[in-house]
Amino acid sequence: MSNQELRQRFGRLPSRAVQLAEWQLSHFLLHRAPWTRNRFNQRYQALCFGDYKHLRHGNPEVAESLWMEHNLHPGATMVDVGANHGIISLECSLFVGHAGKIHAFEPSPAVRERLRWHLDINHIQNVSLFGAAVGQCCGRARLHIYDRATGWSALSNSGRPADRVIEVDTVSLDQHCCTHAIASLDLLKLDIEGHELFALRGARQLLAEKRIAAVLFEVGERTCRNAGVEPQELLNELQSVGYAVYSITADGSVGEPVTRVSPVVRTQNFLAFPV
Repeated sequence: MSNQELRQRFGRLPSRAVQLAEWQLSHFLLHRAPWTRNRFNQRYQALCFGDYKHLRHGNPEVAESLWMEHNLHPGATMVDVGANHGIISLECSLFVGHAGKIHAFEPSPAVRERLRWHLDINHIQNVSLFGAAVGQCCGRARLHIYDRATGWSALSNSGRPADRVIEVDTVSLDQHCCTHAIASLDLLKLDIEGHELFALRGARQLLAEKRIAAVLFEVGERTCRNAGVEPQELLNELQSVGYAVYSITADGSVGEPVTRVSPVVRTQNFLAFPV
């Protein structure tokens, strides 16, 4: 039974009930998670029901997806930090084309294997997958893993009991790009649950030399607090190396300049460009 048939059968039920029915019936009848497709018809499977609700209709960050579609060109180079299931890497693999390349970082072993599977089933060959966590320097760190919502996994405790805590390698983007002979990036995407500031500090040489054309990064009061970071520190870091920060409009355009972030900002994505 397909997802569409399930939705038609249970279409009058509340949305969460429909999603839960799809999830449970697929596991009961097919012994696997339901297949889902994004707006480009790429296939993927969520690892848990929490992820399924979030990713059921493709990339939930529609404005960000539209901006990337309009601004990433064939042959572009991108780094996806906090790739998770690969929702953004899958889309961007189309935008950058066969001549482009994407380096995707996902330190959670189970999520990384699911991302690898998504690359394989969609016949994607321009995405390279890395298991290190991106931070301020090379070393080791403790990763808190949450099976019920993989997007919560982070290098800091989220305030909820983690299902597991494992040790992972860490790498700075300056070192990674040096090792892999990456001279410049067309896009750096950061979504690492409050640790975006440390990833930026680990890319300080790239940023100071204006070798990153655009940064798409997440700011959230709760995730920043868990990491011991003030949201404004991210803007200050970028401004200190000559980058201006902007909002993103609903249609994927660059919005107004942003110089201050409220300390109680809800999770929000911003763009930064060299000036």
